[in-house]
Amino acid sequence: MIKRAFVKCWMVFLVLGMAGLAIAQTPKPEEEESSDQEALVIEEITVTARKREEKLEEVPISATVFSEAEAESADIETVADFVELTSNVSFSQSQNPGNNTMTVRGISQVRNGDAPFAVVIDGVYQASPNSINQNLLDIERIEVLKGPQGALYGRNAIGGVISVVTQRPGQEYVNRASVGLGRENEVELTLSSKGPLSDTVFFRASGLYRDRDGYFTNQTVNEDADPRTDQDAAFWLAYLPNDKLTVDFKVSASNTKDGGAYYIPVTDGMPNEVDTSPVSELLPFAERDLSEYSVRAEYADEWGALSLVSSVSDLDELVFADDYQPVSFLWAFQDLDQTSSTNELRYTSPDDRRFRWIVGGFYLDSDRSLATVVDIDFNDDGVFDLTIPRRENNDNRASALFAQANYDASEDVEVSLALRYDEDKRNQTDEATGARREKTFDKLQPRLAVSWTPADRSMLYASYAEGFRSGGFNAPGITAFPAIFDEETTETAEVGFKSTWRQRRLQLNGALFYTDFSNQQYYVFDGLSGSQGLLNIDKSIAKGLELEFKASVSREFRLGASLGVTDTEIDRLSPEEAFEGNKTPNTDAYTGNLMGQYETQVGPAARLVARVDYRRQGKRYWHVDNVDFRDPVDLLNLRLSVHWKGWSASAFVDNATDEQYSLELLASEFSGLAYDIRFPALPRTYGLEIHASF
Repeated sequence: MIKRAFVKCWMVFLVLGMAGLAIAQTPKPEEEESSDQEALVIEEITVTARKREEKLEEVPISATVFSEAEAESADIETVADFVELTSNVSFSQSQNPGNNTMTVRGISQVRNGDAPFAVVIDGVYQASPNSINQNLLDIERIEVLKGPQGALYGRNAIGGVISVVTQRPGQEYVNRASVGLGRENEVELTLSSKGPLSDTVFFRASGLYRDRDGYFTNQTVNEDADPRTDQDAAFWLAYLPNDKLTVDFKVSASNTKDGGAYYIPVTDGMPNEVDTSPVSELLPFAERDLSEYSVRAEYADEWGALSLVSSVSDLDELVFADDYQPVSFLWAFQDLDQTSSTNELRYTSPDDRRFRWIVGGFYLDSDRSLATVVDIDFNDDGVFDLTIPRRENNDNRASALFAQANYDASEDVEVSLALRYDEDKRNQTDEATGARREKTFDKLQPRLAVSWTPADRSMLYASYAEGFRSGGFNAPGITAFPAIFDEETTETAEVGFKSTWRQRRLQLNGALFYTDFSNQQYYVFDGLSGSQGLLNIDKSIAKGLELEFKASVSREFRLGASLGVTDTEIDRLSPEEAFEGNKTPNTDAYTGNLMGQYETQVGPAARLVARVDYRRQGKRYWHVDNVDFRDPVDLLNLRLSVHWKGWSASAFVDNATDEQYSLELLASEFSGLAYDIRFPALPRTYGLEIHASF
């Protein structure tokens, strides 16, 4: 009933948008029509989804793109912010700042494994999934590409790509500052400055500080369970000695402290119980330090462009928690340290050729050290009766070769063929015993796409692509999980269309996809040993659709909507045959977004912008047995801004209806604990922000 009502609501919204366009199309005098038309058209966005500058509507990939203006109006500051506006993609952070569960088209993040998305920030690949959810400043454009994209974006692009492009240093000095105040004594300060240092050297510097109290109270110790502090700084130096050579140096650092693993016990059989609070005897905590250094160099002439991207990143994350009960018998401490370096070399042919191509190579060197210590006090006398220390080192040497060729078979038909070969050499050392494991995972990944543009501003496309996510090792000495989890591979077929109507005042894009999985990876937590394990589903499928609609109804009013449906099924799961036919974990049955934005002048130099965002997320199963699930969730965000010359002031309310739900649930049947535990989503938040540019 709820699903049908939501779909009907979405259809009514679409019909109303069409009707509004029809009304807005009333003929006007020729001179008035030309002046109005520029204000009415939907912004045409140039993207680099295929490593070339192209119009979004000409790229044969299902993509959602946020421009600088859209990022500002939607107040996008993190990955989680724009994922909430994207169909068939979900994102949640639990336990510690770097622990994320991101799912796209049924392909889900797995702890201590690789991400389902390749995340690239200013051309630099993010080697650790624990670094994905970082603060984003000075956004120019965000591109979310769905479906396997390994040939151009590298390892782990099995589900797609998130490419974040921030503003380059430029010829003009621009300074920005903002201050924000919010619920629970939240304070946020941001600063950025960019401009020339000489005729050939340019800079951009930015920083952020955010601090707040907790939204949840630990009932046992009567203190905040989830306070949080963020500190970020970044510096970008660009060297442009001539019109052929560009060299970029970037350095960034961030520190995040939050409440860590403040899980809440849940009554067995009541997965949607949300009216309880944290009750742990000790206050958990977590801290993440992240630093990154990168250099990008490109030399371009009439023959093409040669580019090199090199980076070094270091991530250190600490987590402390107990067993989430008022009287604790178990404490756990985990320390993750990962150092990674990446190098990518590529050569790109000129854009203005009928036959265009890209070739390149990639190399990753990653050292990951994980220490987990579990202390157990069986008789509650304050003395540990058992200590279980585990320390492991995981080394990963990954290399790849890739190539893509695009050929214009005719004026309206393009054929694209891409190939990527990945080889991951992994080894693990158990520091307690010296035992060593080694295994190599590899895969050739083709992608074929054909697009047809029968008329101006319309396109049909079809593609077939194979994806690859490397396997690896579970924690040594743990019998709850197999020693090795296998690589995950996919075969995805997709057909789609893109269209622009009514003199660029309406856009409607859509796609149908079908993905066949082999060895799909999923995550299980073993509470008694404090271990996190990865297992494989032998065979599974995901199929679905995506629709995205934008309309410029009038000079003041714009509408947007998107709908994503993902239907998953476990075909074979050995030896758990009883789970065959079930849905795969952590996938929303559907996601839908509605957006309305009203903008008008208020006086000669000021404008008012009001925005409403509504998102509905469908039913989600937490585990492969499909016993525990999350009910559908409705989220409403409101924002009102006034812009005056270089200033703006905004008031916002996120989760305005104060929807209470869980970001994660770990059932006792899988964790080994005597009870289920859940991680709560944030309640209603609100605040004020003031921005200035000078």
